[in-house]
Amino acid sequence: MGTGTGAGTGVGAAIGAGVDAGTGKLTGACRTVVVQAVKTATMQTHKPRAHSARSALKPSVWWNIEVMWPFRGRLCLHAFGPSGLKRSQLSAPSGSILSPLYRATNQGSAPSCLSAMFTAQEPIDRLLSRLAQTGAVLVVVGRTKGSVPREAGTWMAVLTDEVLGTIGGGHLELQAIAHAQQLLRDPLLPAKAQRHALGPSLGQCCGGVVELRFERIAAADALTLAQRLRAPMRSVALFGGGHVGQAIVRLLLTLPCDITWVDSRDSVFPTGLPAQVRCEHSQPVQRAVDDLRAGSEVLIMSFSHAEDLDILAQCLQRQRARGDLPYIGLIGSQTKWAVFRKRLKLRGFTEDELDHVTCPIGVPGIKGKEPAVIAVAVAAQLLMR
Repeated sequence: MGTGTGAGTGVGAAIGAGVDAGTGKLTGACRTVVVQAVKTATMQTHKPRAHSARSALKPSVWWNIEVMWPFRGRLCLHAFGPSGLKRSQLSAPSGSILSPLYRATNQGSAPSCLSAMFTAQEPIDRLLSRLAQTGAVLVVVGRTKGSVPREAGTWMAVLTDEVLGTIGGGHLELQAIAHAQQLLRDPLLPAKAQRHALGPSLGQCCGGVVELRFERIAAADALTLAQRLRAPMRSVALFGGGHVGQAIVRLLLTLPCDITWVDSRDSVFPTGLPAQVRCEHSQPVQRAVDDLRAGSEVLIMSFSHAEDLDILAQCLQRQRARGDLPYIGLIGSQTKWAVFRKRLKLRGFTEDELDHVTCPIGVPGIKGKEPAVIAVAVAAQLLMR
């Protein structure tokens, strides 16, 4: 973390924190650096090169700069300020970021940052795109025993200049990458499975055993890979496009979730959202409940308590008729829930039916009411189900 007042001490410092000074290579398989900087009218890295969106940057404004990059891959820069989001996606050929290519756009209002987020589907999409030009080696976790970094079926794809996905395990993963690169260099080398004991030989003390399977893949495999690598998706229905709703969607996009996002205000939804999110403008808003996927986990957090009550009543009505909404969560305090509970009893719902509602939502014990904090607590609660 750090602060700065000039172009070189803001974004430059953030990027430089993850670069080897001699080689210009990324120093880790995955890094996230967050800095806060006072921005002037220009934004530069170590090599003086004006940012293409300099005219959009406001002088003497506090910006939160977040720089994220995958192993030897694309960089994403998100700058959040009073006038909204400025986003850059930076290309880092061969892992070097000393002379990046900037592509910057002013996305307008803050919700547009959702279109810039890394999503659970992105590694697959990226892999399928790259396979059109080059081959890769797919590394898949096979049988496991005991304590292991990732479960069976977890995968990563190794290309000559990029790694997509992760099998975890630190040194185990580094060895797997090295072997996959050997398979890429030598087409005659057999792609055999490997058995690894996660003990002293790997400098690890997990104590488990993991089998890694290696498979050469090419463009002809794209169709089957698209189906094979896609993780099972959970369905989440979110009512409310406010700050907390945006934070929850931003977080759930990084997880294997299909999201139905509903609001009575059509203008709240950002543009350019990934396919994981389906936005629905519904008026009245509770009408959307009947069309939710069976098995949806419902989160209710509209801008209006009256809307919240109507949405909740409709969810309980559907649960009574179909029994296919396993989780119904309502944002709010215990006082709000006590009031809602009385009103829902007057609408004819029983104690058992009302006990199906979770309110307040989120894992207990997490302090803080910031949207991002609430999002983490809510996502954790869904994952624990």
